[in-house]
Amino acid sequence: MEQVTKHLLVHPTHVIYVHGSPRTVRRPDADDGNGILLNGLNQYLNAGKDIICKNNLDNCNRGFTLRFQILPLQLADRTYFISSAPIDVYYR
Repeated sequence: MEQVTKHLLVHPTHVIYVHGSPRTVRRPDADDGNGILLNGLNQYLNAGKDIICKNNLDNCNRGFTLRFQILPLQLADRTYFISSAPIDVYYR
């Protein structure tokens, strides 16, 4: 992730749409790239349904790996970090 251009996150292999004008920020703990700063209200990323197993877990015969880091400014119940079938990651 290098930058947000118009409504697209520039990524070498996927088309990722951004909503609500989030911005890229330099990750203070790593030298290997930027992060996305989301305000938690009306900003989100849409990576499409084909990014994991092409929307069908049968296409992932050996499973799949999802790796990400979050640094929430605050934690509140029912805060969703990822919500896309077949995965929901949230704080409770």
